[in-house]
Amino acid sequence: MINVKNIIVTHIPLSDDGYLPSLDLFDFHIFYDDDNFIGVSIDSSQLRFELEDAGLHKTYDIETLIFSTIPNQIKNMILTYLGLNMSIDEILDIMLDEELDVIRSIYLNSVIYYRTNQEGKEVKGYDLSVKHFIELRHKFPQDIVSYDILERENENYETKVKLETYLTEEELKDKFKEFLV
Repeated sequence: MINVKNIIVTHIPLSDDGYLPSLDLFDFHIFYDDDNFIGVSIDSSQLRFELEDAGLHKTYDIETLIFSTIPNQIKNMILTYLGLNMSIDEILDIMLDEELDVIRSIYLNSVIYYRTNQEGKEVKGYDLSVKHFIELRHKFPQDIVSYDILERENENYETKVKLETYLTEEELKDKFKEFLV
């Protein structure tokens, strides 16, 4: 699973000398009006690096996508792929399909988790001392909106980190208890 806040949509107008990076960087993409590319992916430093060479482009998170100038028909296709304009029951019906690809199921699982555990909650910041931070990040990516490593002690595998999450302090202590110092 991933955190819904880490999903980005990239718009590259190819008519403005835009360069199309490898389609492998995008989990879902659409070409429209003969010279516009829209790609959906999980935000990463590799993607951002590749997009620097793409020329003129715009990147939207899910919240800003709604207010973008991208045509509504294209937005609806993206939101349908992600499951954001569907009910949980509709998403579960799609997930029962044996033909569903693994990548889309990751997005759909993430949207279900968001709707059942995070929607309506505000993002909170915490300064934490944790052990095995990389393992924590991999075990709970859906709960980590963003993080900054403040200090790292390699000998004890301890890391001081500023973490943003939807979790309350109680939920954080309960869920991350094996990692908190």
